[in-house]
Amino acid sequence: MKKTSYIFLTFVIRLRLSRFHKTRKGNQTDRWIESLIIEDLASLEAWKDMEQISSRELILNTLNNATRTHSENVKMFFNILQTRGRLRWLCFRLLPSVFPDSYDLTRFKLIARILKNWNLFVSKILSKLVVAESQVVDGEILDVYEFTHPSLKFTLEKETQYVLGKEISQAIKFNKKSTIINFRTVDNLLGRLILWNSAKSMNFVRESLILSTNREVLDYLDHFPSFIDEMERYSKLSIEFHEHANLSFDNRLELNLKIPDVLSNIEIWNQRFLVSDNKWHIVDSTCSPNSKFIAGHWQFLEQIPSHVGHVYLKKPTAKRTKKFTKAIFLMGRADENWYHLLLDTIPRYLFLKTLNRDIPILVRDDLPETSIALIEKLMDHKVIYVGPEDSIFVQTLYFIAARSTVYDSIPHNDDQRVSFSPNTLKSQREWMLKRLKENKIEQYPNELFLPRRAKYRNVINIGRVCKYLSKHGFRIVESDESFFLKQHMYFSRANLIVSPGGAILSNILFMPSGSKVIAVRSWRDSKLKLWEKLAEACQVDYSEIVGIPTYYGFRWLSRQHSNYFVPLSRFKKALNV
Repeated sequence: MKKTSYIFLTFVIRLRLSRFHKTRKGNQTDRWIESLIIEDLASLEAWKDMEQISSRELILNTLNNATRTHSENVKMFFNILQTRGRLRWLCFRLLPSVFPDSYDLTRFKLIARILKNWNLFVSKILSKLVVAESQVVDGEILDVYEFTHPSLKFTLEKETQYVLGKEISQAIKFNKKSTIINFRTVDNLLGRLILWNSAKSMNFVRESLILSTNREVLDYLDHFPSFIDEMERYSKLSIEFHEHANLSFDNRLELNLKIPDVLSNIEIWNQRFLVSDNKWHIVDSTCSPNSKFIAGHWQFLEQIPSHVGHVYLKKPTAKRTKKFTKAIFLMGRADENWYHLLLDTIPRYLFLKTLNRDIPILVRDDLPETSIALIEKLMDHKVIYVGPEDSIFVQTLYFIAARSTVYDSIPHNDDQRVSFSPNTLKSQREWMLKRLKENKIEQYPNELFLPRRAKYRNVINIGRVCKYLSKHGFRIVESDESFFLKQHMYFSRANLIVSPGGAILSNILFMPSGSKVIAVRSWRDSKLKLWEKLAEACQVDYSEIVGIPTYYGFRWLSRQHSNYFVPLSRFKKALNV
């Protein structure tokens, strides 16, 4: 085939593959592309002698001390920026004295601090990194989950090389010498499509019954070992929604459904997926892969349109295997977030706590220490902590199928995006406060302000706000470890709480009926009404102070998470002072 024909065909096919990647809807054009790829490989013999083309990966070797020019260091820095989440992780792991809060900083502030400490950053981080072909590196592949949820139990071994992660959401980065314009290296259609966008090409190949089983195509793909490795890291699973997955906790009580739900011979993948017989059992409708986005899932699978009945789910690393005759499933997709642990996962135990105490509870081991301390005080059953790399098999698994309180994105069906269960919340409040009752009597403020200090959605004039509220009798309580261990007590004893929106407001659950909470937020974050609905379900008076965002650019996510300014006059009006 002539080079000009390749250029035209790859342009047309790219448009189709981009569309297919998004919709997964096949058509006659796909059959034409499949036949074209197969005919192209059959007409060319040169590819059989083609050398393997490996992806180029970022490699960490803690013993390395490379000396580079300034321009080479800058180039390496940009190599890090192309790998999602690696920069924060490297700063956190290799230079904690300068970046103990790397995961709390905005990207701008993180880079600004790097530039301020550039020489130290070069000697402690950049000098330890190289870019090499992954197939020639004898090292341990770090999973993307470690970069997004760094484990305190993880330590870097001095004599080990680490490949800093692969993930389906990123196209494989191939050697620059093997680009689409180098016809001498790749002189066939499929190879050029892979070099153009490996993720979209991979999706098309594995969804095609013809390409995924054609011997000549598979032989050709052996020349792209990184491509094959990535495909093999995922299993194709059908989807089965539990019949109660869309019910709220109160719905289950009202319908007097049999409790608990039970599944037999179940594997638990990646701390959250229930798998058996090549099937993913979805027991919470807010985890539907048909949603546009699901926090806690993007690391393991891609979201799919509602007409697709299967997913490609990342296999567990399975460094440890644990088997149980019976177990209770108490793990959620985003339990590291206090909101989801408190309002989506712990309530399920209310329905399960009467089970025989000899049956252990399975809980994620990557929770904050304060959350683990809370769980151990609450549970009567033995707690088994499950790590991200654990492979779990349970003969009889007990759980509660029900929807969580909120969808992370607008649901594809007509379901309510936010739904709380007032009766369950009331029972949960009474049970938790009874279990967590303090032995000694402490004084807690009646009126308090909880300043939010995070990497986004901050009140930029927080200092003046704290000074103003302190002047009017509010206790300013910082969200440190001592607070988190007693946050339920602060909320249960308060008559009035003022706080910026965030997971900390999930503690509205503990506030007495008739008390008041004032949420501080940007006017952009107005559609979900999450805290207003939670307060209503808990019979707590609710009002808001709305601030002015500081970002007005084109990036939607940046607008949504923009810091904001709140005039003091709005506090004065809300407090009637």
